[in-house]
Amino acid sequence: MTRSEYGWRPGERPAVVDLTGEPRAAAPLPQGGVPSPAWPAPRPTRLTRLRLTQVDPWSVFRIALVVSLVLLVVGVAAVLTLYTALEGLGVFDVVNRTLTDLTGGTGGSPWQLLLSPGRVLVVTVLIGFVDVVLITALVTLSAVGYNLISSLVGGLEVTVTETD
Repeated sequence: MTRSEYGWRPGERPAVVDLTGEPRAAAPLPQGGVPSPAWPAPRPTRLTRLRLTQVDPWSVFRIALVVSLVLLVVGVAAVLTLYTALEGLGVFDVVNRTLTDLTGGTGGSPWQLLLSPGRVLVVTVLIGFVDVVLITALVTLSAVGYNLISSLVGGLEVTVTETD
């Protein structure tokens, strides 16, 4: 008997070695004697419809608080970086000299006191904390509003596709 193009005689399959290295017998061939391909046939794609009808306001509050605090830290770092770059370029000295020339004063400009690093940092942090409170409150109230509206109209329907 001759070997087929698959490397074994028709009607038989070679031994299979599992992960332990021990040989084991393969499953018998199907009725026609034709081996199945090395990979399984692709499964049809399944579609599932999900409906989002409730959002937990407490979870939304916690996530909004964390995200807004991260944005506060990023904002403070950005303002400090920008202030340091502008100070290094001498922008504030030019602005102070221009304001002194325009006002005709010989002393320092009142803007010089307003644009000190400490004052800029304090104002940035205060505005950031107000933003944290407002963003967290608005997002939490939006979750409560979504719950009220979804009880009337049925919620948000999403179709999810399962792929391999």
